[in-house]
Amino acid sequence: MDYFLFKFIELLADRRIEAIPALLQDAIDRLVDSQVMTAKPDSCIIDVYNEGDHSMPRMWPPWFGKPICVMFLTECDVTFGRMISVDHPGDFRGSLKLSLAPGSLLVMHGKSADFAKHALPSVRKQRILVTFTKYQPKKSMSDNPRLPSPSLSQSSQWVPSPSRSPNHFRLSAGPKHYAAIPTTGVVPAPPIRPQIPPSNGVQPLFVPTPVPPAIPFPASVPIPPGSTGWPAAAPRHPPPRLPIPGTG
Repeated sequence: MDYFLFKFIELLADRRIEAIPALLQDAIDRLVDSQVMTAKPDSCIIDVYNEGDHSMPRMWPPWFGKPICVMFLTECDVTFGRMISVDHPGDFRGSLKLSLAPGSLLVMHGKSADFAKHALPSVRKQRILVTFTKYQPKKSMSDNPRLPSPSLSQSSQWVPSPSRSPNHFRLSAGPKHYAAIPTTGVVPAPPIRPQIPPSNGVQPLFVPTPVPPAIPFPASVPIPPGSTGWPAAAPRHPPPRLPIPGTG
């Protein structure tokens, strides 16, 4: 990719800055007269992309004045988005993709110029783009409210969630007072809080659960007095002996 720079950003004092070619200056005058350009640019860049070339996702430099105008001398596809993903080198996916015909002029200002990235995919054809802008000095860059200030920390931009109270993380500035613990080591029971009356003015009625009647048991049977030991077994008598024949 070849870059040709005409009267663009600050260079070394001994470096000679070329003037904008007469052909492009005539195109600028026509666009300003027709009010297509709201500000007359004083710088231009000519980008030539050969076959297979591509540009990675990038944002416009902060020294580019707004609006930024890009003239397409050939057919060209451009991908735009706050976030641009790279599927593979030269293939990009963003929130917007434009296919611009030769002779188209793309004017960008506001969020499209300050926050959106742009990328050119890799295609098998040559593309020529001319970018017109007005050089913005460093002083006006710091005065631009749309550009983020580097001195502003990200923590100051934090806002609590609507569902969370702002005092959720607030700590008490004064000391906390706790009840004294008795010498016995037993903490007394908390006092009974008075019952809060209901908001509708009707006093609640508490109905106790009925207690079932007691089950009657039979009367006790008296036990006659006596020894509490086990009764002795009755003596056993030996069975009668039968006479055996042949014996006296």
